[in-house]
Amino acid sequence: MSTQRKSRNVAVIVGSTRQGRFAPTIVDWFTAYAAGYEGITIDVIDLADRPLPANLHGDPLPYVA
Repeated sequence: MSTQRKSRNVAVIVGSTRQGRFAPTIVDWFTAYAAGYEGITIDVIDLADRPLPANLHGDPLPYVA
């Protein structure tokens, strides 16, 4: 039986884009913690770094307004 560990890829998606968000603090903590484990590759995807429109919802639907 093999004792070789499999490599794991973990994507951390930061969904908060608002000013003053706390998410980067949590991401920094998590990635530092996860770095202590062998065979884990972390990929941070921060939506604040992407060219998203400021208003994602558009016009409200009639039943919401």
